[in-house]
Amino acid sequence: MLTWGTKILAAAALMLLASLVSLIFEGLGRTFTARLERRLGPPPSQPFYDLVKLFGKKAVLPREGLPWLFLGAPAVGAASALTIFLYLPIGSLPPLLSGGGDLLLVVFLLLLASLATVLALSGGASPRRGVEVGRELTLLVACALPLALVVASLVWFAYRQGLPGAPFSLETFAAKSVWSVASWPGRIGLAALGLVFLSLLPVLAGTTVRPIEGGQDDDFSGRALLLFEVARQYRTLAACSVCVCLFLPGSLGLILELQALTLFVVDFLFFWAKVFLVQMTALSLEDAFVGRFRGDQAASFYSLAASGLALAGLILLFFDVRL
Repeated sequence: MLTWGTKILAAAALMLLASLVSLIFEGLGRTFTARLERRLGPPPSQPFYDLVKLFGKKAVLPREGLPWLFLGAPAVGAASALTIFLYLPIGSLPPLLSGGGDLLLVVFLLLLASLATVLALSGGASPRRGVEVGRELTLLVACALPLALVVASLVWFAYRQGLPGAPFSLETFAAKSVWSVASWPGRIGLAALGLVFLSLLPVLAGTTVRPIEGGQDDDFSGRALLLFEVARQYRTLAACSVCVCLFLPGSLGLILELQALTLFVVDFLFFWAKVFLVQMTALSLEDAFVGRFRGDQAASFYSLAASGLALAGLILLFFDVRL
């Protein structure tokens, strides 16, 4: 058992690692997107340069609106997203914090980080803020039902199939994959739920909204823009990590019959490789699909099509349990 002092040091190291990985994945994601569009694009190290550049600029607070909300909400969003990593099993490493309701807390933190983005936009004074706030709120409300269906379906299936551990604990899904206890109807249902969760990632990760950047009083600039972008990067990494824990668990080290330190290192790197793959898939999905929707079209897709697919997945899981 780790002492509280050791846990605090480990938590600080984990958050530092998550910050570094989010910047690396952000840079690689920009390069990946540029290559898909047949452009040269920025170098993978560009997010590091942007961070240093924005940190050296002064934040211009809006004359109207709520300046404390303008700066405080992104900080709350970043803290919420970083807290998620304390509850995630990373490879063969157990989470620093755990309990019977980890999954509910993680979903709450993801939604809180998303809501913080809306609050940050509403705290400014841009004439376009009403459009951005309305679109983001509409998407969040539309995503609530399919997200709840996905989580409830996974928890119910884990409970009925007798997975060891608390059904609302992420360690339960990491220790034994739900795919391993499903027959063909259940696997089709899990695939449907996975597709729904993947379609939700652009909204949960915050890639569907960008702040209004510039040097005027009503724009995000300097350290205000830095806070906003850092919060978005943390949300992206956290949402993709949760997707891996739920739908893509597994130990490469055990397959290779590794032991001790080598097992932990290989599984640790394998976990982040899966997160990167999911993040690139989410970016491609947002650019090719969700980003082309208007606000009302995207909301209709999530509230109707995504919810319907999640319900179909639940029905298939039900038949799998009854067979």
